[in-house]
Amino acid sequence: MDMMIHRLIKFRRTNLDIPVFDVLYDDLMAQPIDIVRRIYEHFGLVCSEDFRQAMVTWLRENPQGKQGRNTYTLEEFGLTHELIDQRYEEYNSMFLKSLET
Repeated sequence: MDMMIHRLIKFRRTNLDIPVFDVLYDDLMAQPIDIVRRIYEHFGLVCSEDFRQAMVTWLRENPQGKQGRNTYTLEEFGLTHELIDQRYEEYNSMFLKSLET
């Protein structure tokens, strides 16, 4: 995972001309339709009412946990919050800025 995160950071820093829209998982889970609308808007695409309604229907018919849940803890993998914060400080500062506000 470390290698992939470092590659992602390097890619993003060296490809500033490539359009990207970052999404926090918690935001996507809390407001999925609004996030998709914002993604479409960011890239100049139209999010039609039919498409929006299809998302509403899909979300209603496929709630989170419908297929069961997997529960993990950091400790199961020999990790702590402090270690994660330290190891991924660069990633967090680059992509998780909005969590600090």
